[in-house]
Amino acid sequence: MFPPVSNNPIAKEPRAPNKTKITDYEPTSADSELRTALFELMDKKATDLFGDSKTYGAGHLMSNDILKRIIGLNHILGSKLTVEKLSREISWGLLDDYGEEVIELCASYRPRTSISPPSTPSLGSLLLDDHNNLDSSQQSSSRRTKPLRCQLCGGLGHTGTLCSMS
Repeated sequence: MFPPVSNNPIAKEPRAPNKTKITDYEPTSADSELRTALFELMDKKATDLFGDSKTYGAGHLMSNDILKRIIGLNHILGSKLTVEKLSREISWGLLDDYGEEVIELCASYRPRTSISPPSTPSLGSLLLDDHNNLDSSQQSSSRRTKPLRCQLCGGLGHTGTLCSMS
């Protein structure tokens, strides 16, 4: 006879994390220089491994697809790019051997961006400048509030709770 059927569902393995989506971007000069530096590194490693053979070169150690992916990840992730992250993003058999060198090269070819905090003008200048700089079309479309009017005396600028008449 057949064994009894279990009600326990079969345990599924956790899904691997998605790879980083590299959206279209405008390559910078740093990206081009990184491409050249990675190619030269792989060419040197190929020479070390295979000698001065014309048959084996940088393309045998790192394909163009992997090269493009590394450059794209460096462009998108910047300083967050590590060997561990790279191992999740690409399938490259030589990552254990050359991963640290690739990350060091990537770090040296990241665009240097200096982010300065926005200047903060004084509150008084903001209030005056914003009101004075509006042209007539902006003033008519901007929200206007009615001035406060007292219900007891009918005066402007205060309400009945602060009126001297009460």
